[in-house]
This record gives sequence, C-alpha cells and structure tokens, in this order.
Amino acid sequence: GERRRRPDERGRAGELERRFKAAGIQGVAVDNLEKSQWEKLVWNVPFNGLSVAEGGVTTDVLLASSETEDELRALMVEVITAARALGLDLADDLIDFNIERTRPMGPYRTSSMIDFVEGREVEIEPIWEEPLRRATAAGVAMPHLETLLHRIRERLEGRGK
Repeated sequence: GERRRRPDERGRAGELERRFKAAGIQGVAVDNLEKSQWEKLVWNVPFNGLSVAEGGVTTDVLLASSETEDELRALMVEVITAARALGLDLADDLIDFNIERTRPMGPYRTSSMIDFVEGREVEIEPIWEEPLRRATAAGVAMPHLETLLHRIRERLEGRGK
C-alpha cells in the first residue's frame, strides 16, 4: 500500500475505484490486499475445491448435505487459522457469512467447477497449493485442505488432465 497524507485519503487505489465507478464498473479499493485475498480464499478454497472434488457439482448440492457443509466449514476454519498465523485478522463470522450468502445463489457453478467440467486447466496453485504452502511455513497444519487437494488431483487425473 501507499503512505497516506491524510487518514481520509485512499491513494491511487481510491482514485482507480472512483474512475471505475464513473465508468459504470463496480469495485472496491481495499486497504490490505493480502487480507482481502485471504478473505476471498475463505470462500474459494472450500466451494471451488469441493465443487471439483465432488465431480463437478454446484454450490446448492454442496450445501444440501450436512456432511459436506461441515467439510466446507472445517476448510474455512483452516483458512482463517492460516491467515491469522500470517498476522491477518480475519473474523470468525466470515464462516457463517460465506455459508449464508451462498445459500440464495441456488445452483451456482464455481469457476473451478466450470473449468473442470469443460476440460480446462483448474487453477490448483493459487487457490489450494499456495495457501497450503504459506500455512505450512507459518507452522499451521491444514489436514482438511491436504485431503481436499488430494481429491482434486485425483479428479483431474481421472478426467485425463
């Protein structure tokens, strides 16, 4: 980030946000990009991952099973724990927030699920491998993520890619 002259200044990111909005493009400038990335991973790791690991299913299918919802929540706990070990203050309520904002989406197809079912490359490294690497380096075990990553790799191998 940039050093601000006044507390109310948003710097170049704020200026870009204003310009995008003026052009009709929605977006929000954030103060801490790394924290924002980990907050996004709280949703992406479990929902993108399980949508592939379960064979290309939508989010409503994942949330229809209490067992799968428990797995979603366990993965979210691991992501938040890893982020905190890296000095990022992610809130516990991100778990319920992400679950509850996903329910009304209905049969939402995650980006990784779309890539999987359409035979395209699935972005394993940025969504699952890199967070696992960073967590491990910070001394945080992520057994649910390790299992999920194994299942994703098996699915990808099973489709021939």
